[in-house]
Amino acid sequence: MNRFLLPIILCSFMALIGCVSQQAYHKQTFAFDVQRIGKTAEKSYGVLEVQNFSIVSAFAGQGLVTRTSSTGYQSDFYNEFLVAPENMITDITRIWLRDSGVFSAVVAVGRMPKPNYILNGTITKLYGDFRDPADEKAVLELHCTCVAVDGRQQSIVFDKTYSIESSIANQSASGLVSACSKSISDILTQLELDLQNSLAAM
Repeated sequence: MNRFLLPIILCSFMALIGCVSQQAYHKQTFAFDVQRIGKTAEKSYGVLEVQNFSIVSAFAGQGLVTRTSSTGYQSDFYNEFLVAPENMITDITRIWLRDSGVFSAVVAVGRMPKPNYILNGTITKLYGDFRDPADEKAVLELHCTCVAVDGRQQSIVFDKTYSIESSIANQSASGLVSACSKSISDILTQLELDLQNSLAAM
């Protein structure tokens, strides 16, 4: 009897371990949800090339990063961005500025037509700050430089660092991503206005 029962018991045990393992290592992936709402610009200023944004190495992984102390950070193995965050923010910026009407066209690197302006961006902060349970927030900092292109000559239109903190409604991965999405929206709203004002002044 034992010879027949032992394989059944072992199979049942392995199946149980498999179920627990799947639950223990279940991952979630997230994407930013940012949509531009508002009127389009009344005047366009040529073609803008938005280059692929970079990100500082501390926040370059796909895992959501949280700050736990003055020097403590951790990357979440179980909750990740669907794709690299700098790629998502680059794509969102291109779509936002295309829809703004500030430029006649917004293109990626190497795409036609040739640009009159080039926008570079570096993400210097991207994390959830959970140090104070009463003031949990998403922190996003983006440094942008826009240059005008005239043949082989380039001149700086503006150079600015945008830093935004958005409150997190609940301490969860989805809550952090939602707060980051709001930060991106706030930064792009200001970036669009800065581009308009800088180009109008040239």
